[in-house]
Amino acid sequence: MRVAGFLLLSAVAGSAELNIESFLPGRLTWSGATPGTTNWIEWSSALGGSSSWRPLTNIVADSTVMSTDVPFVYRVSETPPADPLPPRYDLRDYGWVTPVKSQIGNRLTGEPDPGNSVGICWAMSAMAAFESSLLKQGITTNPDDPASSFSPWHLGNAVGQPPLHYNEPCYIYYGDFFPPEFPLFMTDPQTVFGYLAPDGTNGWGGGNVFWLLDYFLSWTGPVYEAAAPVPVGEMTAMQTLEWTNRNAPVQNYILRGAYKFVPEDYTSLAEFRAAAKHAITNYGAIQSYMLVLPADFPGVTGLTFYDTNSFCIYCPRANLEPNMNHAIAVVGWDDEYPVPAAPAPGAWLIKESLGTNVYDGGYHWISYEDKTFLQGCDIFYAVRAASGAGYQWPGLLTHPGTLTRLGMMSTDFLAAGASMWGEDSRGYAWFHAATAGDLKAIGLVTVNRNEEVAIGIYSGVDAELNPTGLLGSKQVALDERGYHLVDLDSPVAIGAGTDFVVSLTFAYRDQADPLVYCTDPNRPPADTYVITYVATNPAPSWTAMPDIVEDSSVFLQAVFADP
Repeated sequence: MRVAGFLLLSAVAGSAELNIESFLPGRLTWSGATPGTTNWIEWSSALGGSSSWRPLTNIVADSTVMSTDVPFVYRVSETPPADPLPPRYDLRDYGWVTPVKSQIGNRLTGEPDPGNSVGICWAMSAMAAFESSLLKQGITTNPDDPASSFSPWHLGNAVGQPPLHYNEPCYIYYGDFFPPEFPLFMTDPQTVFGYLAPDGTNGWGGGNVFWLLDYFLSWTGPVYEAAAPVPVGEMTAMQTLEWTNRNAPVQNYILRGAYKFVPEDYTSLAEFRAAAKHAITNYGAIQSYMLVLPADFPGVTGLTFYDTNSFCIYCPRANLEPNMNHAIAVVGWDDEYPVPAAPAPGAWLIKESLGTNVYDGGYHWISYEDKTFLQGCDIFYAVRAASGAGYQWPGLLTHPGTLTRLGMMSTDFLAAGASMWGEDSRGYAWFHAATAGDLKAIGLVTVNRNEEVAIGIYSGVDAELNPTGLLGSKQVALDERGYHLVDLDSPVAIGAGTDFVVSLTFAYRDQADPLVYCTDPNRPPADTYVITYVATNPAPSWTAMPDIVEDSSVFLQAVFADP
């Protein structure tokens, strides 16, 4: 990790004067802020030199004196940086990437086997993003420390249990069903494809960052990598795989955000790709999808677009874009990276989940000109990790702990609301507190960007089911699609054995219905209601969510402070 020291700077030229008040390790405090303005925090790994400044974060000032977590060298201003994206960026330069893990076994010759896989690339890339977010914020500090590395193998087995299941807690080698002379890919040497769940279903793929969210909300994880490593040795021996240490202790980390970025939210592909770069600089590693081919591996011949000299993939075939089959973590970029055969330089830096014997020690590049990667069909995800200190995680949830969609794990979210009527969308959850505590934060999911949400905490409802007895409120602007944990300005005291209501009001815009709900055959632990309108009656009414969609509940999370 390159750390040059600390440099205390006031605001840059052209903005209001902001004064550095104090610096504690990892914490910046400044005064002179104008409430309601955006304050931009930049940081650098070197002393001096304007070209070294990079965006850290931006926050809306709510006081004249502000503070935030910062790394190393920093400065703050009320105007955005003129050029916030550097031409080259590599999270490894700052120690914000954990070591490469492997989801594949090897051939008896020692070479990695592209067919001998458990297919948890989605879990590996999601966990890589989580680990990177912790490191970037200084919550963990050493990427090589076992305390910075968490188990994607445990995640891949555990997500959705109970009440649903994704992977069974063991896997049977595919070759037991299809012999080597019946390959799925035409390669030399021939290969079959990995493992299946014991019931014969596809046990090796299909998730994303929101399955990581399910893992956290069900309080199944995270667990350390050292407690539940991928059983590579057993995979190499083509043995049946057991769920390693399924009851490993859960570590005290949480998610403050899990965000989805889609091309249609942006005016151009260039803007979408710039958003990917901003996400890397703001959050750390991001998750996306690429096309991987067996012949990308050493010792395998066949179709490949990987150049072993430049460690770069350049696929010129746009028709292959729908065939992206592999989740990866994007950890940087280089605008001038030379790519053989591509019409222009520039490439994305990729952290793999295939071990260090593949590509360049487990890393490779993908050309900006590649016709499959981060194009119109591709998406990416980011997470904002946090320490669980001070929170009773996961708190009270309106559902049994699994974000589900029509009986399946959720990759997208179902939503309801009043947008078609030109009205604000409103919903609430009625919780019961078994013990006394201070309500500290509210978790919710947004399906649109740039939502304006009013959160209200109430003591009950009246005869018409309108929330009454306001206990606390919070107005918040949520920029991204996805999960958000929102801290209340002041904790709300809740008595033991009492009911309370958490309401959401989404300001009307011309958008998709914003109130996210889950479906689950189990009775939800909270009653949820949505304001509804009908053409024959201009007066709105509160309707129980299961009366709109069977077995459904609006997604809400009420998190208390530690006692």
